[in-house]
Parts: sequence; structure tokens; C-alpha cells
Amino acid sequence: MKDYSHFSLPVVLLLILFLLIMGLPSALSAAGNGHSAELRNRRENLAEIRLVLEKRIGDKVLAEKAVEKLSALSANEIELLSSLCERISHDSRAVGADLAFFLITTLIIFS
Repeated sequence: MKDYSHFSLPVVLLLILFLLIMGLPSALSAAGNGHSAELRNRRENLAEIRLVLEKRIGDKVLAEKAVEKLSALSANEIELLSSLCERISHDSRAVGADLAFFLITTLIIFS
């Protein structure tokens, strides 16, 4: 067996501390990147919803009130609204777009 008694406790603790410090920034950035991606995705979804609401409603004050209510919605509900807004954006004159807008306004009103 090898004898490792020549390593003192402070040297071992310093080495462990060094390795933790060197690995910490990469772990933090990986965790932060996931969170920032979620925030960026939420901002993009909210921007798309705002654009559709302003176009469909026509009244900026009323659209702003609707957008203010979006902060009370969960991430899943925002995703749902965003997908409905995509449907409206693709073909705004179709019956499906009218139904999607009805669902959006219902969800916002009852939130």
C-alpha cells in the first residue's frame, strides 16, 4: 500500500477548495443559462401575444390592460396563449383564428 501520510490536512483542504472554486463558475453558468433561456422565451412569447392583442383589439389602452393581466398567468398558460397567437398570425381571417382569439380573451379575462 502506498503511504499518503505526507499530505497534510491543510494541503488537502486547500486542494479541495481550489477544485470547488474552479468548478463552481461553470456550474453556475449552466444553471443560469437555463433560467435565462426560460426568461428569454417568456419575453418572446409575451411580445408575440402583445402584438396580436394590439392588432386584434385596436385599442392600445385595452390591449395594455390585457397585457398587464398576463403577469398573473403561469408559464404553461403563456405557452398556450403564444401557440394560439401563432395560429392567428398564420391566417388571421380564418374561423380558427377567430376561435383562437376567443380562447385567448377568455383565458385572460378569467385569470
